[in-house]
Amino acid sequence: ALQAKMSIPFSVAAVLARGALEEGNYADVDEPSILRLIARTELQSEPGLTAAFPAKQGAEILIGLRNGNTIHQRLDNVIAATPDEIRGRFRQAASDVIGDKRARDLEDLVDNCASLPDSRVIAARCRLEPAEQRLRPAS
Repeated sequence: ALQAKMSIPFSVAAVLARGALEEGNYADVDEPSILRLIARTELQSEPGLTAAFPAKQGAEILIGLRNGNTIHQRLDNVIAATPDEIRGRFRQAASDVIGDKRARDLEDLVDNCASLPDSRVIAARCRLEPAEQRLRPAS
């Protein structure tokens, strides 16, 4: 999943296939609809965007449709997420996996990590609870 997040072709294909930019795009890196789009992807540098880097970090996308039309979008500079946006995304992603209360507790631990005697507390808070054990009937 981490390699997929670092891959421009994968990320673009996943957004096109799923219609959203969300953490779930990286849950199944072998999803056929995404892989099909990656196979049709050509990644190129654009001289104007390259020249503006690193002061600006732009991107451009051209999508050729089956009907012959082309969708074209360009952003000359990607604006970094604000701290509030980053926290909001964290809260949503963490809540989806470990629940709201544990996500808030985890956020508090990270906010106050300088005062923790041991960082293992943070890792432990990230762990999922063991699956509920089922009793088998005696046979």
